[in-house]
Amino acid sequence: MKFLTTDAGRRIAYVQSKGIGPGLVFLGGFMSDMTGTKALHLEAWCKAEGRGFLRFDYSGHGASSEAFTDGCIGDWAEDAQAAICELTQGRQILVGSSMGGWISLLMTKRISERIAGLVTIAAAPDFTEDGFWASFNADTRKFLIQEGQVNIPRIMAIPIQSPNALLRTVDHILCCAARCICLSRRGFCKGMRMRRSLLTWLNAFLRLRLAMIYSCACSRARITGFHLCARWP
Repeated sequence: MKFLTTDAGRRIAYVQSKGIGPGLVFLGGFMSDMTGTKALHLEAWCKAEGRGFLRFDYSGHGASSEAFTDGCIGDWAEDAQAAICELTQGRQILVGSSMGGWISLLMTKRISERIAGLVTIAAAPDFTEDGFWASFNADTRKFLIQEGQVNIPRIMAIPIQSPNALLRTVDHILCCAARCICLSRRGFCKGMRMRRSLLTWLNAFLRLRLAMIYSCACSRARITGFHLCARWP
């Protein structure tokens, strides 16, 4: 891993492998980093094909400098442009995932002469406007304008086809949750008996809650009570 210092003074962590051009540049998503499976899979493919490859972390992400809450789309687009222009030569193929798809599109406008091709994976252009801002009520928007940031509890949206499919998904989530709680609260959750008791309680609670949600919205379930796990004593 190496670091690139941008004109704005941000240190951008990156990993690069040399090869023939046009090379590939992977641009990750919001709150993601360059160690994800998509980036590593592309890197392995490029090495096997002898093609150049670059993956990097935006500022506030992964191993790069700065705090995540101090950054914005404009900063991360600048980071991407600096990485492409200073670390690669010739035209590149951009592979952008989620927010990285948006930033890739911005790159085609800013440095079109350096772009040989574009691949987007679930691209999310303008997601801050169409997704976040559009869903905020008047009070939340006012708070965001005044304070500069707002914390929204995470809501998990799970597409479902039937009650059984929903409950199988819940069972998987609960197993992961119980495992995390046992690992993080060893002083309270000793042994498999405590884990099974916790799992049974959570399972019953969420099955009841999700059954109610499913009856009201058959096309999509929104789990809003899962944050209770974080309040375990």
